Amino acid sequence: FPSHDTLAQEKRFIADASHELRTPLTILQFHTDNLAKARSDDEFQLANEAIQKSTKRLSHLVFQLMEMQKLEHLSHLEKKRISLLGLISDAMGQIESKHLDNVSWDIRVSAEPTIYVEPALFQCVLRNLLDNAAKYASPNSVVVVEHFSTLTHCKLTLTNQLSEGSKPELDRLGERFFRAPINQDIAGSGLGLSIVRKITELHQIDLTYQINDDGCFVVVLTKQENTVLT
Repeated sequence: FPSHDTLAQEKRFIADASHELRTPLTILQFHTDNLAKARSDDEFQLANEAIQKSTKRLSHLVFQLMEMQKLEHLSHLEKKRISLLGLISDAMGQIESKHLDNVSWDIRVSAEPTIYVEPALFQCVLRNLLDNAAKYASPNSVVVVEHFSTLTHCKLTLTNQLSEGSKPELDRLGERFFRAPINQDIAGSGLGLSIVRKITELHQIDLTYQINDDGCFVVVLTKQENTVLT
């Protein structure tokens, strides 16, 4: 029989999912009603575009809810050693071009470093972090991705210049469904960093967020040498 903790997790997931799905479904219904009432081509086009946008956001939310639920019950990882640069490239290939083009990219990772991870899960980590860097960075700024290695540990950092007024609440990053009020106009579900946190925990990778002296937001992934990144 499921443990008390498992049942509590299931109840929390159902409550969270129900709460988060209610709003996009209401918005989708609103736009569907507008489509039915459209009296001109312009009204029809506006309602149709709104439905497409809402459907895309809803699909993204459902996908992330399913990913989060899957991770809650995952205990074993099928790890293998793989190129870090290759994973970064593949992750960037999954980000919308409009977000990629919002900034310039400075990838300071050579072809040599490898990473010992479950490839699909860690690519999910990179995709979420790179996508956030692109969406929340100051337009036309530079996002720097850099790999460091020492005798005792290895580190991957992602640094982006924050757009004006978008200073994040560091202690709340990774909290389920949390989105700062100032960022409500940016597409997202508030689950991406929760997924990132869970996957890094499963890999025993330290994940920290910082704001440096230049006002840049920095994500730091750290692991003991010869275990993950080499």
